[in-house]
Amino acid sequence: MGSKCLPLPQVVFGIGLALFILRGLPGHSLEPSFAVHSAKPQRKTNKRRGVSPQVLTRQLTDAASANHVLFLVENHASSLDEHHIGAALKRLAKEAPSDSQMALKDDPGFRTLLVRTSELLSGLQSQALTNVLWSLAKVDHDPGNDFMQAALKACMRQISCSTPQDLVNSLWACAKLDYQPGPQFLQAALARSQTTLGRFVPMDLANVVWSCAKLQYHPGETFLQQVLVESNAKIARFVPVDINNIFWGCAKLGYRPKSLLQPLLLAAEQQLEHFDSQQLASLLWSCTVLGLPPTPALLQALPSKRKTQLISLGPRGLSFVLWLYATMGHHPGTDFIALVLDKLSRSIPAFGFCGPEGLSGVLWACANFDHQPGESHMAGLLASAQRTLPEFSASQLSQLLWACARLGHQPDKSFLVDWLQQAAAKEEGFQRHELHTCLSASIQLNFEDGVSMIEGMLRSERIPSSERPVYRLVAGE
Repeated sequence: MGSKCLPLPQVVFGIGLALFILRGLPGHSLEPSFAVHSAKPQRKTNKRRGVSPQVLTRQLTDAASANHVLFLVENHASSLDEHHIGAALKRLAKEAPSDSQMALKDDPGFRTLLVRTSELLSGLQSQALTNVLWSLAKVDHDPGNDFMQAALKACMRQISCSTPQDLVNSLWACAKLDYQPGPQFLQAALARSQTTLGRFVPMDLANVVWSCAKLQYHPGETFLQQVLVESNAKIARFVPVDINNIFWGCAKLGYRPKSLLQPLLLAAEQQLEHFDSQQLASLLWSCTVLGLPPTPALLQALPSKRKTQLISLGPRGLSFVLWLYATMGHHPGTDFIALVLDKLSRSIPAFGFCGPEGLSGVLWACANFDHQPGESHMAGLLASAQRTLPEFSASQLSQLLWACARLGHQPDKSFLVDWLQQAAAKEEGFQRHELHTCLSASIQLNFEDGVSMIEGMLRSERIPSSERPVYRLVAGE
């Protein structure tokens, strides 16, 4: 992955599910500095003397652990220069586990490092500045608005001489930290990027598109077209994470040049065995949004993954995948659906971590595929849904009732009473076609109270909301 981190962007489907944010580097053990501090080895407080700046830089770069880095920082705090700061932060970024944020925030060595960085910030060179931002984003530490404003102000002064890597790293850091740098910085950074696109490597090309999308900033179709033209010229060097990020960015920005994206999709097909489950799910979603029909090989790539490889998707990811295949109208196979349902049911409580989007999506997908989940799974799905019904949107309530009717499953009376209460509370959120869906499902389920209330909603739809009847239901009605 080089010197930069490429997070897997969140996969979001039509009912608002956000998915898959990768943090940290896989395969790194938890270093003592990131563990609970009461159990951390006591650091010495005596300062070393006579260590040259070059030697200290080498010691920080070659430190055996994150704890060793912070030990050196504390012992040489007053003599740290920009090279030492850069070396220390990059070493921490390389080691940082996914749960390092809170532990680092409370570490005295890390606080010392941040204070010294703030003192030197305005004088740092472009590469050192962007390395600081990238490293803080990599360890998922938000240094605060004042720090970010000062850092970006310093970046702005040097933007005309920034390298492609400097530009992309600063944009990626802002996106990763959910910090809006403002249109002035974005316009300047992208204008400089546009003049140096020929020097961008595939990782930079993908990251600049991903960062713009994450920051909800549209750089303009001319810029995106130039990025994709440059990407196609370097297509042989693209790896799965780059392809996935550029597709996700284009999908989120609503940029759909099929002729420029098709070569990248073919490149993805040639590397399918190197895509992980999250990347495949994200790529399928992007193709759906971009109007690019996935190839048969891409459609079958996820169902072909081993069971252990699907675990990384998590409950919401697995439910998203079922919803996604149903949206595309592609049946992933009975065995795959059964496998997903079985995995989701093994949580405690069963189906307890899917969320409203996942629960309604799973049932909607099963109904679309005419796949009977079985009494045990159906009971678990509806029990989990009933516990979280107040969190369901009007659209999700509609999907839930429709799926029950389509699958021929009669929910018990308590579920229907709870559903009716939530539907009444969320009357304003229903679209007309959703009300008709609920009415049809209520008729099929012989749900007389549901029929009566939905018909009333349809009749009063054109009546001003202040004049509409209020539906109040209590248990047992």
